[in-house]
Amino acid sequence: MIVTLGGSQPIVVALARTRTGGRASLDRTGAVTATAGLAALIFGITLSADHGWTSTPVVAPAAAGLALLVVFGVVQTRLATQPMVPRRLFRAEV
Repeated sequence: MIVTLGGSQPIVVALARTRTGGRASLDRTGAVTATAGLAALIFGITLSADHGWTSTPVVAPAAAGLALLVVFGVVQTRLATQPMVPRRLFRAEV
């Protein structure tokens, strides 16, 4: 529990700095792509116990989930006027 709370602290601080003060509207496209992508990916992973990792019932939903999560990233970085995730979290800082 302490690790979880300590690990989430930087995220909470980063998100607190991005508040605009006004009421934010819901990014429906981002919400749908993120939810569907995670659901499909998790569904594919849970089927792996019964079918094996390389079977079609596992690979198809997992690949669809990953594709939807990529769409989510594109929507958040390029199209959303009020993204669910701050754009700077998608930047790779090396």
